[in-house]
Amino acid sequence: MPFLGSRAQRWRWCVEVATNAPDTVAIRDSKHPEGPILGVPPAAWAAFRAAVADGRLA
Repeated sequence: MPFLGSRAQRWRWCVEVATNAPDTVAIRDSKHPEGPILGVPPAAWAAFRAAVADGRLA
């Protein structure tokens, strides 16, 4: 199931993240659902999220 963050709705940054596949996290621009999908391993997605949360990617 895609996840659309609450900030996305406020700021119109429309990124959907799907984590329902066992080996891939799928990321796409919800304003262009027919466009490309970025697929990354779950460990890479977790590392990215941790870096954002820690302020390492400001």
